Amino acid sequence: MYVYVFIFHFQVGELIGGGQREERFDDLHNRILERGLPVEPYQSYLDLPRFETVKHSDFGLGYERMVMLAKDCIPKKYARFVEPSTLYVIKS
Repeated sequence: MYVYVFIFHFQVGELIGGGQREERFDDLHNRILERGLPVEPYQSYLDLPRFETVKHSDFGLGYERMVMLAKDCIPKKYARFVEPSTLYVIKS
């Protein structure tokens, strides 16, 4: 069973993606046969679940894309840098 999850944003694209690989030998073998593919090129991959297997899952977070999205959420009037000509000195 393959499980894929993708979270997209219309301005920056894919933010988060993840998936889990199929680890059952019978399902893998049947899927190869259903698609009419030769079994020999996939034999080493098919041997993995027969002898020992663990669930393989992963995810990816597009950090740069997340920052692109977050920077647009910060109001512009709270900018970090100000124009030097707008500064004034308070004398006490």
